[in-house]
Amino acid sequence: MRYVNNNLLTIKELAGGILITLVNQVKPSTEIPSGFTQESIIKICKQINPNSPLTHDFREPITFRSHYEFINFKTVKILSLVRELIILNDLLDEELLRGLTNVNDAIQRLTLKINIPPKEDMDMEFLGGSLYNLYQESNELVYYFKKIYDKKYSFQYHKNEIERNKRRKIEIPTT
Repeated sequence: MRYVNNNLLTIKELAGGILITLVNQVKPSTEIPSGFTQESIIKICKQINPNSPLTHDFREPITFRSHYEFINFKTVKILSLVRELIILNDLLDEELLRGLTNVNDAIQRLTLKINIPPKEDMDMEFLGGSLYNLYQESNELVYYFKKIYDKKYSFQYHKNEIERNKRRKIEIPTT
């Protein structure tokens, strides 16, 4: 379940990262917004020309030709993680599978909208609701996992990791 946990958190971070990047395009800030509303995201998207280039700092700055290219880059990564987790369907309960399917569906709806050829003077308002939906679905997925599984597994993982590190210290000769 640790693998599932890590991938779910990555999905949440990638979805939230899209919104944080868009917010910072409109009003650059050193603070990460604590929460988003659908109205605030639509308002932010209305101020962005999707055809404009975007530079995003991963480990090094990467420049995307457009905001569409950036969103596609992030959503492809999310889809990859969702598919990896869905393969584990025998280990996941119905609610987790439903949540993963909802994230997948949110990306599919977003992708359909992104593939509409943009006009030069177009803004991204029409993507705001879909971006917010992806953000919400990923948050709900992580919330559910933490609520149900974290109680069962987090202590055991923590305990196992401590024991493993103790063994390593004993096995590694000091010089």
